[in-house]
Amino acid sequence: MTLRHPIALAAAAMLGCCATAAQAAEQTCLTRSQLSGLVLVAAPAALTAVRQQCSSVLAANSPLRDPAGRLTAAYEAAAKEAWPRAKEGLLSATASKANEAERKRIASAMTPDLVGTMLAPFIAKVLSPDACPVVDHVMTLLAPLPPANFGELVVMLAELGEKRGKQEDSPFHLCREGAPIRP
Repeated sequence: MTLRHPIALAAAAMLGCCATAAQAAEQTCLTRSQLSGLVLVAAPAALTAVRQQCSSVLAANSPLRDPAGRLTAAYEAAAKEAWPRAKEGLLSATASKANEAERKRIASAMTPDLVGTMLAPFIAKVLSPDACPVVDHVMTLLAPLPPANFGELVVMLAELGEKRGKQEDSPFHLCREGAPIRP
């Protein structure tokens, strides 16, 4: 995966957890709600991974350094609320490749913690130290806002990428009234 733009890197880091499931279903699309849910479920683990990966370059007043953990706590609460939408998205991504029995096994094995476990190594792999200040800046701007804003921001960036035909790095397609968005 080649990511040239730091915002794309931040979005991809948050979405990395979903790549395997979504790639399994080539024509499957995710709704805005499902994708936003996946982003929010992945966010707590992503924040932890970014904090670890970028600890040497984070600003002293970075919300990622907050010893009280307010930012992570807010995203953990949002992740719990978003889990049903995220799970629905993961299940729909496997729908065309799995039979009903396999889908039930997948559904019973899926947990928000599993999504986070899948995400952390991805972030460590793709997040270069020179991208850390940009991710820190983005999180500083988003910290005062509800976590749902971050989920919707990532959805908007994904939509823009699809509308511009920049889908080669995307592990999913967004649905628009039941059909993938096409440029």
